[in-house]
Amino acid sequence: MLVLQLAHAQSAGQVLHLDSCCGVGASTVRWAQQHPEAFVVGVDKSEHRLSKHSHYQIQGVNNYHVVRADCAALWRLMVEGGWRFEQHNLWYPNPWPKKTQRQRRWYAMPALVHLVRLQRSLSVRSNGAWYLEDFAWALRWWGLEATLRPLIIKGQPMTPFELKYLATGQALWVLECAFPSKVDVMGRL
Repeated sequence: MLVLQLAHAQSAGQVLHLDSCCGVGASTVRWAQQHPEAFVVGVDKSEHRLSKHSHYQIQGVNNYHVVRADCAALWRLMVEGGWRFEQHNLWYPNPWPKKTQRQRRWYAMPALVHLVRLQRSLSVRSNGAWYLEDFAWALRWWGLEATLRPLIIKGQPMTPFELKYLATGQALWVLECAFPSKVDVMGRL
């Protein structure tokens, strides 16, 4: 069904956006509302979190779809299927902060080989600058230019985590990266 929705959106002239690790899908629907020219796909592996999505829906916003899937597997299938997204948001992923958990961080997983081939523009948000600095280092290894800066929220926070972190006075950060039209799977552009 998702493939049909993506194909229909493209044939209707919509650009494709991806919201990975979307949790309850609040960021997916808010991003879709802010970008009516796009079709936004929200992905999360938790059925429990996605079951709460109905509380975040906005009347009249229907240019999105949330799906339960493992991001790493879905990224691989999307790359193999030739799908390419204009924008990919990866906001407040679990940073797995313990040193023993490094291999679980997105930038340290084999899935990174698919992530770098999936989009034209990537935005990663976190309350941990260290996480984004490491992510930027991994992207630079691919020859990509990643920019890290403080995140200034204008208007409503995009995710429940963003709301929580702002309420507790934590600094928020964003890493942004633009990708060339093709990234070599051997690890260089």
